Amino acid sequence: MRVLVTEALADACELGELRAYSNLEDGANSITAVMDGLKIQRLPAPDSVDMAASTDRVITALLADLIESRTRSQAPPGSSALQP
Repeated sequence: MRVLVTEALADACELGELRAYSNLEDGANSITAVMDGLKIQRLPAPDSVDMAASTDRVITALLADLIESRTRSQAPPGSSALQP
């Protein structure tokens, strides 16, 4: 699963949907860990966990963090990378 997620992140970088991120494996590990945790929570009560919505929420937050982290790391010292 991690390989597929890593490849999907790499594809997103190539398409310009996500800025190049030097550690795609770390992002893939995070996404896979969340999915694994959700599967465990779902075992005792299958109807209590919305896997698609929860996974989407985490992936969206992770990608936003990766983009923001990259922007911050490229900012000149003493400047705010998030300001226009």
